[in-house]
Amino acid sequence: MTIGKKHNEFELEEWKKKFIFNIKALNYSKNTINTYILQINSFIEFATIYQDEFSLKNIKQMHLGMFFSYLDEESFKKNQKPLSGATKKAYFRTLRSFFNFITINNDDLINYDGLFKDFKLKFNISENNELDYLKNDEIIKIMNYFDKKIKKKPTFSNYRDFFLIKLMCKGGLRISEALNLKLLNFIKKKDFYTIIFIGKGGAEQTIYIKENIIEKEIEYFNKNKDNNKFIFTTCSGKQLNRTNAYRIINNVYKKCGIRKKGCHILRHSFAMNLLNSGANISVIQKALRHKSVETTMIYANADIEMIQDALPKE
Repeated sequence: MTIGKKHNEFELEEWKKKFIFNIKALNYSKNTINTYILQINSFIEFATIYQDEFSLKNIKQMHLGMFFSYLDEESFKKNQKPLSGATKKAYFRTLRSFFNFITINNDDLINYDGLFKDFKLKFNISENNELDYLKNDEIIKIMNYFDKKIKKKPTFSNYRDFFLIKLMCKGGLRISEALNLKLLNFIKKKDFYTIIFIGKGGAEQTIYIKENIIEKEIEYFNKNKDNNKFIFTTCSGKQLNRTNAYRIINNVYKKCGIRKKGCHILRHSFAMNLLNSGANISVIQKALRHKSVETTMIYANADIEMIQDALPKE
């Protein structure tokens, strides 16, 4: 791995192509692949600018720190908010996967295992680390909002939006997983629906959701959708993407007077509801399909308001 002018950029581009080809072969979702491409491209831009500081052969942890500083500087230049802790962690996971792939596949016996060991990300002091999720009364507001809306206008878009929110809030699906669902993914068993799909990492995954929660939506889409076509589409039939879904869900929050944003808080809400119902952390881990229980432990840190809600009223 000799490094000449712009050699960092050239080699990283070549490895990126191989890495993306590999995860495509593993059936990673389109959204995950696009995220990896975007984040690796950011690192390639950084490596091109700072190629006099390091080479791929001698990259050290301090260069990772430089990269995250670079991301903050770029946000500042563009008058954008600093990257959140969750976004920085996503970049970290992407780079770790990428460099692990290079470690396994390079012919020069270069090993990047130590690059990420004990590396600590630093976040803004002002950043709010409290887990964002919908409280019970906010979930009820959304349910009532759609019940009234569908009763008044039983349109495709109303059924679609309500179904999407239910699958994340009541079933724990990620937005990327929900958007790729077809009716053939739903299998009815007794009073539950089993939903089988290709999830994060390209592996087959299964979730369960009670029949009575989604029976009206299933009945509607059985009448109006082909079994092997995407459920979540625009009115013209084009598959809904993450940006579309983000706008739809944020608009629902606004209509319901909920001052929150984002799709993933619906999945957080599903996990917190399980916790509040007395489910132990291992059950929540399985329901969320986390590989490590450490990931699930964020939900164990119940906030003060949740504890107060759980206290006896008399």
